Amino acid sequence: MVGDVPLTTITKAYGRAFRDALAKVPKALPDRLRQQRLPDLLKQDLGQFPTRSAQAINKTLSLLAG
Repeated sequence: MVGDVPLTTITKAYGRAFRDALAKVPKALPDRLRQQRLPDLLKQDLGQFPTRSAQAINKTLSLLAG
């Protein structure tokens, strides 16, 4: 989402931005959208798809933190 940055430059702000982006991405995407990068995907209208639950977002963040 932020590109190829050194690990030491990642801050809490990056984490919050990633969490907010995950909340906007639907839990199921059609094949034509599944191949897109996250920033490109967020530029589209995704309101017709079901959203992710807070539990799923927290699980993803926990896995990333590990």
